Amino acid sequence: MLSTPPPLEMLKDEIDAKRKFIASLPPSSSAADLFSLAKHQKILGEKEEEYELTLETQRRASVVCEHKELHPPITEECPICLEDMNISFPQSMSYFLCCGNGCCTKCADYSRSQGVDRMPKCPLCRADFPNPGEVEKVTNLVMQRAKDGRSWAQFQLGENFLYGRHGSAVDNIEALKWIELAAEQRNPTALCKLGDIHYYGLGDIIEPSYTKARVVMKEAADLGHVHAQVQLGRMYHEGEGGPVDKAKAAYYSTLTYSEDSHPVAACHLGFLFFGGSGGFGKSMYRAKYNLRESAEKGCERAYIPLALRLMEICEVQYSGRTTIPGHSCLPSALFWARKAVCNGGPQAMELVADMERHGQQSCANCRRDARYFSRKMKQCARYKAV
Repeated sequence: MLSTPPPLEMLKDEIDAKRKFIASLPPSSSAADLFSLAKHQKILGEKEEEYELTLETQRRASVVCEHKELHPPITEECPICLEDMNISFPQSMSYFLCCGNGCCTKCADYSRSQGVDRMPKCPLCRADFPNPGEVEKVTNLVMQRAKDGRSWAQFQLGENFLYGRHGSAVDNIEALKWIELAAEQRNPTALCKLGDIHYYGLGDIIEPSYTKARVVMKEAADLGHVHAQVQLGRMYHEGEGGPVDKAKAAYYSTLTYSEDSHPVAACHLGFLFFGGSGGFGKSMYRAKYNLRESAEKGCERAYIPLALRLMEICEVQYSGRTTIPGHSCLPSALFWARKAVCNGGPQAMELVADMERHGQQSCANCRRDARYFSRKMKQCARYKAV
C-alpha cells in the first residue's frame, strides 16, 4: 500500500506543477490573457505563502521546544485542582495575603464567583479577606508576607514603594531593596522590573545601564517572562547593552510571539525575514505575515514596512503588473500607508502620494492610459477600484 506524502511535499509538488503550467503558457499582451494569467499567478502565490507559513509554524514550535529543554519553566502545583501553574505568567496565579499561599487563576475565579462581589474567604486557610477599603490592613499583610520571604509579596511591596501605592510613600531605596530580594529568588516579574530599573535608571541611586539591564532581562526572559523576552529581543536587535545579535533577537522574538502573539515581537520578526538576517533566509511571505500580525495589533512601526512588502509581493507575483483588476495590492497597501500618515511622518506621506500617482496612471477597468483623457478620471460604479 502506497503511503501518503507529507503535506509539505504535496504542497511543493503542487507549486512545481503550477510553475510549469504558467511557464508553458504562450506569451500574450491581450487584457483577457493577462487577466487569465493573473488568476494562475494568484493561486501560485497562495500556495507559496502556505508553504512558507507551514515552515514558519514548524520553526516556531522547534524554538519553543528547544527553549523548554534548556530552561524548564518554573511551576507550582495548584493545591486545589493539582494542576501545574507556570509562575512566569503572573496572570496564571492568585496569591492570598492571609497565609501567603496561592492557587491557579481558574480556581480563584471559581471561589470568587461563590461570593457576591469578591472572594469572601481564602480557599486554602478559610481566613476572612480584608475589605478593599482596609488599606492599612492590606499593606501590613503584604509587609508581613514579604518578611516571611514570599517573593510575590516582596515584589508587590517593592512596587508599592516605587509608585506610592496602597498608602505607601514613594521610597526608591525601599523599593529597590524589596524588588532585589524578590529577584534573588528568581521571581521572573521581579527580575524583569529590575531590568527596567537598570535600563531607565532610578532617581539618584541607580544610573541607567543597558549592559546591566541586558543581563537581568536575559535571566527573566529565560524563565519565560514575556515582557522581558520582548525587551531583550529588541535590545539584541538594536545593539543596546552589547553587540547587535540578530540570531538572538530572532530567538527571543520567536518565543514571545509563540507564547503571547506580541505585536512588537512580530514586528521584529518581520524585519528579520525581510532582510534575511538573524539566521533566516529572506522571505517576503513570512515578512508580510509577521508585519501584518503586528500592524493589526496596533504596532505603528509595522505600517510602512507592511505596505512596502505588499507592493513587493504583488510585483513579484504578477511580473511587475500591480494594477490588474481584482489582483491589485494597492488598496491594502494604501490602507496601511494612510494609517502611517495619520501617525505623522514624511516617509508615509511620500509613499501614499507615490501609490496614488501610480494608481491614477490608467483606468482600472479598461487599462487605458490616463493621458488620453482631458480631465482627471473619477471612480464610478462601472469602474473597479484598483
